[in-house]
Amino acid sequence: MTAAQWLLLVAWAGLTLYVLFAGADFGGGFWDLLAGGDVKGMPQRRLIEHSIGPVWEANHVWLIFVIVMFWTGFPAVFASVASTMYIPLTLVAFGIIARGAAFAFRKASTELWQQRLFGAAFALSSVLTPFFLGTVAGGVASGRVPLGIARGDLVASWLNPTSV
Repeated sequence: MTAAQWLLLVAWAGLTLYVLFAGADFGGGFWDLLAGGDVKGMPQRRLIEHSIGPVWEANHVWLIFVIVMFWTGFPAVFASVASTMYIPLTLVAFGIIARGAAFAFRKASTELWQQRLFGAAFALSSVLTPFFLGTVAGGVASGRVPLGIARGDLVASWLNPTSV
């Protein structure tokens, strides 16, 4: 195997771990969204918080690992994807930040209205963040990211039937 193939293999392993752990992580946010009302959904929300706790802190380390692998191992591909898909990637970054902040603040909140606000932010960003990750994957998989910095269409590359 060549060095590039080894790098792809290691990056694929990291991406697989991220997808597995993020599936539990984002899935917990989706179930949080469907848990029910304030009082009725509280036991399920506590269970969700407890179940994603072990992967919550370390989950995005896999994403950072994969990004660094592609950035250092395949800089032209990384630059092409990052510059063409910067809109959905920025929305992913905002979503990850919103999820983390909302998850932490909801746990620390004592007022019901605050828990509802942060819970809604956590649940909504748990649905939107993987959606935007999927639009990036769909755009790359459908060949809408040409090699070169910002050579692809900045909107149609990720907002198309394949990606959506």
